Amino acid sequence: MNKNKKYKKSFANKVLGILGGGQLGKMIALEASRLGIKTCIYEPDSNAPALQNANIIFTEEYTNTKKLKEFAKACDVITYEFENIPLKSIEVLKKYCKVFPGINALKFSQDRLLEKNFLSKINIRVARYYRVDSFKSLKAKIKIFNGNGILKTRKLGYDGKGQYIIKNNKFLEIDNEFKKRYLYN
Repeated sequence: MNKNKKYKKSFANKVLGILGGGQLGKMIALEASRLGIKTCIYEPDSNAPALQNANIIFTEEYTNTKKLKEFAKACDVITYEFENIPLKSIEVLKKYCKVFPGINALKFSQDRLLEKNFLSKINIRVARYYRVDSFKSLKAKIKIFNGNGILKTRKLGYDGKGQYIIKNNKFLEIDNEFKKRYLYN
């Protein structure tokens, strides 16, 4: 028996819930369909790429608990395709459906400092890093790197967003909004 046929039979009429409708969500939906798994995608943006491949679509905010509950009840299991989903949304979903990976994986992946601290603690090597909470501490820490480094937001950064390259102690790339939001709190 063909391996795919075996999987298709065991997954027949199963629904995979996917939080997020980006490119990774689209790839997950495509592969699920090859195994005979239906997909239910929850994504606020009605133009998101993964929606083209979904069997069931929820275009709602991640904070809409009523719709999250409906979404969970429509799925056999749920996953998420990016890390910026509110933890409270996962708390709601897991009351009605299994969610993988679990909430701790999401918690650590949402905060770069927590993530690096965790990985370091379990002896996985990471690039040298320091916590920076003010412009003053940034200037002190960048000296350790001879005036060169990458400043990253702790949260909501992805695919190069929320990152600022510093060369030769030049902080010009760090815009005022970034300073106000992340360095002066």
